[in-house]
Amino acid sequence: MIIIHNGEETEVEEGITLQKFLRQTGYRRVMVKVNGVQITASQFSSTELKEGDEILAKRISGGG
Repeated sequence: MIIIHNGEETEVEEGITLQKFLRQTGYRRVMVKVNGVQITASQFSSTELKEGDEILAKRISGGG
């Protein structure tokens, strides 16, 4: 199925969770919105992606 990841069409397996998608794409500390709704880290494993979903993922960096 096709989703939109940071503005680019991306093919993913049917029924993939947000958690699995983030692992496959190398994200660790990340802020994520799915279709404009912010998803908390505790929801990653229960959020199943659907055809056409728009994923905005931004790495969180810290510093001092």
